[in-house]
Order: sequence, then C-alpha cells, then structure tokens
Amino acid sequence: MNFLGHLLLTYPHRELTMGNLLGDLIRSQEAKGLSEGLQQGFSLHHEIDRQTDQHPAVRELIVLLRPTHAKYAPVVVDILLDHVLAQRWSAHADLTYSEFTQWVYHLVPEYLSFLSKPVASRLESMVMHRWIDGYDTSEKLYQVLLRMDKRASFPSQFVTGVKDIITHRDLFNTSFTEFYVGMQERFAGMIHE
Repeated sequence: MNFLGHLLLTYPHRELTMGNLLGDLIRSQEAKGLSEGLQQGFSLHHEIDRQTDQHPAVRELIVLLRPTHAKYAPVVVDILLDHVLAQRWSAHADLTYSEFTQWVYHLVPEYLSFLSKPVASRLESMVMHRWIDGYDTSEKLYQVLLRMDKRASFPSQFVTGVKDIITHRDLFNTSFTEFYVGMQERFAGMIHE
C-alpha cells in the first residue's frame, strides 16, 4: 500500500501515524533519534510493508502487472490498492475520506521541527499539494501516477496503471478486501490513543 492504506491502519494515534508516514522518507538511523511513539510508527510501517508484500493476493497482483511495469510493479500495485481503498472508504473507516485527509494534513506540521530539512520540505510539499487527496477518482489517480513517472529513475509506465485498474478492477477489489480487512484486524489491537 502507498500512503493512504498505511496511514489509515495507525489512525487515530498521532505519533504512530506520523512515524508510519516517515517509514519511506527516513532511514532507520534517523528514526533512532525520534520519540518512542514515532519510532514505533516507523517500525509499524515496515511491518505493514512486510505483511503486504508477503500476502498471496498482493503477490498475485504484482505478478500480473510485472510484464508492463517490470521493477515498478510493486509500487504500481501499492498505488492502485490505495485507489481501491479510497473508492471503498466507508467500508473501512468511521470518518469520511475528506475528514481523514484533513486530519493528516493538520497532523504533519506538528512534527516538522523534529525532522531534517529535506524530509520536512518533502512533507510540506505533501500537505501543500495534497498528495493523499489523489486516490479516489481515475482522474486524480492519473495525476498521482504521472508524478511517479516523473520521479522514476528508470523508464516507466506508471500512468498505464489507470488502464490496469480498469481492466482488473474485480481482481483488485477482491484482493484488497482479502488482505486489508485482515491487516485492520491485526493492527487494531496495537493502535490506541
């Protein structure tokens, strides 16, 4: 999963959610200097990644997309799973998608002073450009994938992910439900404000 699926798993715990957000933005060495709650969120991020990557339903999606997306197939799958979550939001969250994204955007500034300038700048950009708003429609999804194409180090076709989700929507929906409900149940016991 990309940002959205990760962050919902640690909501409403503020420090865990912020540490979870930092999971792909900082190295383990940097995390050691953070508060205990942020470190726990950072560790949870990597546990979520591990469980997601090992789930048979997710692995099947990666294999399906590998011919088109090669080494980027896992990243495309993560983004498309966030799209599925955004479209089926009310089945997995007690607050609206908009309320959740606003909560995240208000959370981030509280922690910027604890972070290195490059990481803080990236998070400020996330808030300013409202990155996690971009998953609920095909048009917004296209913009997320286009941004990934521009950042890719190797030739990529992220934008064709929109076609992939249209072609394989039933499989993505089934696979998402199969693994995400289990993830929510597993992590719910760990997350208390």
